[in-house]
Amino acid sequence: MLPNESFATIVVVHDDPHLLTFVANVLKPLHIGVVGIESRMACLDRCRKQPPDALLLDLMMPDDEGMHLYRQLCADPALSRIPVILISAIDRDLFFSYHQFSCPKSPHALPPPRAYFEKPVEAEDLISCIHSLIPERKVS
Repeated sequence: MLPNESFATIVVVHDDPHLLTFVANVLKPLHIGVVGIESRMACLDRCRKQPPDALLLDLMMPDDEGMHLYRQLCADPALSRIPVILISAIDRDLFFSYHQFSCPKSPHALPPPRAYFEKPVEAEDLISCIHSLIPERKVS
């Protein structure tokens, strides 16, 4: 589905085409546009030009791309307003414990994401999350 200004658009940053297909199929009945992006730089460019209503980010991408992107989104005042949903193959607490341990001298603590899902994501949970993040007028 192509994005339409009257409806919501979600950017899915991933390295797994199955995730994009899953999200697109789950959100299609809600008339939410889904844009798949496979790299950090392409995502930043897209978000600066056309900020989405929400961003679904797979953290476990090669070369820590997902984590680097999340840091950049949080650090940019304009982009930090975009609601970010993180998904990962590992437990939320374990992930953030590791992240704090591996980056103890980080000058800025990362804010928590708007939502965090462990893979596999349940369709009902994703729909509920999207409804809580996006204005009702943009979701049918």
